[in-house]
Amino acid sequence: MRNSRGEPVGALSTFLKTLLRLDTDIPGATHIIIAMDASRSDLLRRELFPEYKAQRLETGEDLRMQLSKAQEACQAFGWETRAKIGYEADDLIHTYTQAALNASPDAFVHIVSSDKDLMQLVGPRVWVHDDPKKPSLAMDEASAEEKFQVKPCQIADFLALVGDASDNLPGVPSIGSKRAIILLQKFKTLQGVLEAAKDGSLAEEKGVGKAAVQKLVDNEELAHKM
Repeated sequence: MRNSRGEPVGALSTFLKTLLRLDTDIPGATHIIIAMDASRSDLLRRELFPEYKAQRLETGEDLRMQLSKAQEACQAFGWETRAKIGYEADDLIHTYTQAALNASPDAFVHIVSSDKDLMQLVGPRVWVHDDPKKPSLAMDEASAEEKFQVKPCQIADFLALVGDASDNLPGVPSIGSKRAIILLQKFKTLQGVLEAAKDGSLAEEKGVGKAAVQKLVDNEELAHKM
């Protein structure tokens, strides 16, 4: 989509429409913070895993232009934006979510994003609106668990096991989604799964297999980096 001057505005239009609907989709909101990525080249996560998001192309000029205009629009509407060198938008969302919950027992947080990493924040006072076509619908603990087959607090461990192609994270070889779900339902956490692999108790579980157990032992350090 382009405006009458031939400037790209498709992403900008979608972004602004989403924000302008917030009063309707999330009535009663008292604070709005828009988190943005600062720079992909300076991410601290790459110190742990240099290949993190290495497959992604640099932001094109059309999108870069729209991001700049999006920041200008946010300022015009009085919406606060946040970005920090070395960190991504989801890092900031995590930080502000915890800050809000810690500030008051009456605080509730609504996160508007389709980033599945943020599902790990879902809790009694946190909801994620992840469907841009149905922004008024929010994922709570029950719906998040139904979707991923693990609890929200286990999603980070789940992704560490299976990997995330969109972020160029390989996960543990031979551990697919079904196997990761079985392991986390039984051993609860990534650390619990790894300890079970090392002490031999995991080898007794049906549907795991000796090869998968050995892969977990051999890739313990990689799994922790994920």
